[in-house]
Amino acid sequence: MDRSDGLSHFYIRRFFRIIPLFYTMLCFWLIVRAFYFHASTSFSDITLNTSCLFGLLPQSHEGLVWASWSIGVEWIFYIF
Repeated sequence: MDRSDGLSHFYIRRFFRIIPLFYTMLCFWLIVRAFYFHASTSFSDITLNTSCLFGLLPQSHEGLVWASWSIGVEWIFYIF
């Protein structure tokens, strides 16, 4: 925090530490939903999950990825 770019450096590192695995699991679960459960996924659900803003809506607060609610809460905290 004593560096001039400390806060932005923190957020960039945090983003690249969390999001790649989340996106990988999101792709995996979209494939599982489509081929194993034969469930369709709306474009708005995919958009909310890729932007990590699904925690803002009560009906989609759990997200598409199993246990992704924690990521939804975490990114809302980081935004504020």
